[in-house]
Amino acid sequence: MSWPQETTPTAKSSPTWRRVVGDALRFDRKGLVFVDPLRMAVGATIPLIIGYLAGSWATGAAAAGGALSVGIGSVIPSVRPRYALLASTAAGMAVGTFVGCATSAHSVLHVVAGAVLAFVGGLLVAVQPNFTGVGVNTLVAFLVYGRFSASPLISLRTAGFVAAGGLLQLVLVVASRRRPRAGRAVHGLSLAYRELAALARDLRVDRSSLPAAQAIDAAGVDLDFSFQTAAGEAWTSLAAEAHRVRLELLSLASARSSFERSDDERSGGLADLGERAAHFLDCVADSLASVDVSPECDNALDRVEDAVAALDANRVSSRVTSSDDGRDGRRFAAVRAGAAAQALAGQLRAISALLPDAVNASGDGLRPIAALRSATRVSRRGVRGVEAIAQRMIANITPRSDAFTHALRLVVVVTIATTLAHLVDLGRGYWLALTTVLILRPEFAITFTRGVARAAGTLLGVAAATGIAVAANPHGWLLVGLVAASIWLSGALFSASYALFSIAITGVVVFLLEGIDRHPVTTGEDRLLSTVLGAALALLSYVVWPTWGRRPAADALADLADATHRYAVAVLRSYLHPTSESGSPAALSALSRAVRLARTNCEAALARSLADPGARQLDAQTTAQLLAALRRISITAHTMRLRRPDDASTLLTMSGRQLDALTKSVDVELGGAAARLRFGQVTRRHEPLRDRHQALLTSVMGGTDTSGRTDPASALVVAETDELVDATNSLNAVLDSEESERHMLRDAARRAVTTTIARPTKSQ
Repeated sequence: MSWPQETTPTAKSSPTWRRVVGDALRFDRKGLVFVDPLRMAVGATIPLIIGYLAGSWATGAAAAGGALSVGIGSVIPSVRPRYALLASTAAGMAVGTFVGCATSAHSVLHVVAGAVLAFVGGLLVAVQPNFTGVGVNTLVAFLVYGRFSASPLISLRTAGFVAAGGLLQLVLVVASRRRPRAGRAVHGLSLAYRELAALARDLRVDRSSLPAAQAIDAAGVDLDFSFQTAAGEAWTSLAAEAHRVRLELLSLASARSSFERSDDERSGGLADLGERAAHFLDCVADSLASVDVSPECDNALDRVEDAVAALDANRVSSRVTSSDDGRDGRRFAAVRAGAAAQALAGQLRAISALLPDAVNASGDGLRPIAALRSATRVSRRGVRGVEAIAQRMIANITPRSDAFTHALRLVVVVTIATTLAHLVDLGRGYWLALTTVLILRPEFAITFTRGVARAAGTLLGVAAATGIAVAANPHGWLLVGLVAASIWLSGALFSASYALFSIAITGVVVFLLEGIDRHPVTTGEDRLLSTVLGAALALLSYVVWPTWGRRPAADALADLADATHRYAVAVLRSYLHPTSESGSPAALSALSRAVRLARTNCEAALARSLADPGARQLDAQTTAQLLAALRRISITAHTMRLRRPDDASTLLTMSGRQLDALTKSVDVELGGAAARLRFGQVTRRHEPLRDRHQALLTSVMGGTDTSGRTDPASALVVAETDELVDATNSLNAVLDSEESERHMLRDAARRAVTTTIARPTKSQ
């Protein structure tokens, strides 16, 4: 699959570079933080003061460096604690320090050790983005402390000081973390219901429900860490209800989009229902956060019930008729909306009943045995997490992996930089390799944005810090104060501006090393030169050996299509074979989670692709249309899975053959679409999905009772498969349009070439 923007690369390159420079120099005032950087500065300054008072500035600087690396990770905005990540950073810094110091006296061994750490760190950065700081800080410690050659015993002692500084910072993070009034598990549920309220308030089919899903999953993880008392079972039930509410809201959003397409006034009724449901969900979130059930929740639930009743009363008819040709989806949407609204009301009633027990459970203290069991869960989960990351890294050791490409590129760059530092008489040559490590990333946008910001920030930081060192000649407590102020400033600016952060953090390094090597002018000149060379080396390596986001994004989109295909077909077959293992609730739930994971990965890959230069991007409009169609398909599958009746005998008796034929056609169409996304043009003819659905509708209408009413399960299947057919046809229409456009472009190019060749002959 290839969807370039229909412009020349040069036409797009200028805006791309302007965006890179703009992002590099951008200042986000909302990113400024002031309190956490104070704790970060205290944690890094304490070991420096101890070292200074003990007469060993170098020892204090080593511990301060370990505390600084953990402190920077702690000021990154995060809803949930990052203790394991911060502890891993401290451990990585210690390992890098030991290896750097112990191998520094042996040039070849030092270069080889740097290459190994670069490969592992590069693979970790690309495979597990959350652990970027671990891989980068390990390499930073290796390069910085590799300047100080020492015996293995002294190297181990220095690594111990680095680890001690990192652990001190971690202790301060744990001690100063502001805990919610409710327990951690209930607080997580509160955040999840807040996201559900936002989803209900903006009831649109194109609004992503991933934030709500991720918040619910995070709440589930919090519940795993909590010891469950009998009353605490309400927490688990609330988490389960939250999952079902999210899917019902998606069904309502899909039905509302059908009304909007036909300009039906009932779209406003669904919007009103969403607003009232959002008010109730907000009330639930407030109750969980304050550990007190708000009396407003009952009134909010009553208003939801009124909206559902009004929606049902205003329907013209929920009965599907055979005269409906499938082009006007209002009757089908009415069935879908009515079923989803009733289901949502029932779930909100269940939540209201669970809420008092959940709030009471949040006040239960953990007994000692419960705390011990909780700690055991943490330990087991940490081990499983390490195993999963290791397995993912091993799986990516293949030339087809972008993570592998990034790791190899980092190995080459670090090897070149460390070799130059050993062979060439370049003062402070480790700054060359250090700059490349801090800049180089798997993505184009981050690499070049950070490259510009880091180069500019480091140059200004070295110049400013060197100027202060020359003018003030700081030492003793003045130097300690400059280090502390620079650390606080770097933490305050980290999320606001990477360029300004680079200036501040460069000042930290300069002042820390000033207590060891007091030659500010020469040192400043060397650092400036090494920084410029390192930035140039990092950016040049990406230009020569790029990893563009276009192909991974295309693969991620194909993966999403595959996952959606498997899920939708499995749900349809579960109606035909209700007792089969593949149609069990557990199996379908696993396929549903696979779709959500694929969509998360796809959206992340597309975001990286759209940050690449224009000629390397996927077409944003085409991709958005494909994502919308795949989303509609997954929503219909969610709805049919949730509402699958225990007894579908009437449906199977009257319409089993027609449903089976439609299922096979959907299987062929979705499988073909996934193949086209993965492999490009695939020669095939489309299945008559609309005819298959019309046959299903006709057979269902043949099963109406004497009053003319349709079996509810059959009516729901007809309504949902109508949306499924329409979304599948839309998916193929986008792919057909894209293929025909490519053919037209190729034909135009051939005609242009033919005309160009023919003109000289004609003139002759």
